[in-house]
Amino acid sequence: SVLYDKNDCNHVNRTDFRAMGYSIRTMDWRYTEWRVWLNATLTADWTADGLMGTELYDHRGEIYYPVDFNGFENVNVFNDSDYAPIAAQLRSALRAEFLPPGV
Repeated sequence: SVLYDKNDCNHVNRTDFRAMGYSIRTMDWRYTEWRVWLNATLTADWTADGLMGTELYDHRGEIYYPVDFNGFENVNVFNDSDYAPIAAQLRSALRAEFLPPGV
């Protein structure tokens, strides 16, 4: 479709990125942090100021076959206080996986 024509980063120089998304997925959840991309060092800004956005999607009850690509990840529940403990747990797991040593 024209809307998504060339809407990827495959042919974009990595020094031209403005943001980088880091995600962690469990059976029930996907948690993503969007971070400012530091072009000079080709790394993400892991400071509080570097956080551009956060997503938390509920995948409980997802049926794996046949795949329903439109059935989930339609509502970002990150700002719902009921899910704060889940977001905190996944945030810790994401940081353990992606945060560079010494940061």
